[in-house]
Amino acid sequence: YVDYHPASHYWPLQLVETGILLALAALAVFAAFRVLRRLHG
Repeated sequence: YVDYHPASHYWPLQLVETGILLALAALAVFAAFRVLRRLHG
């Protein structure tokens, strides 16, 4: 990791990764609610 990214890139990369994972989690929750609403609605 240190060979490719300097220490100054650590937190920006962490924030980008966190944002991507939160967006994927929100998308999964939204899709689950859509499927459940279709099955039970």
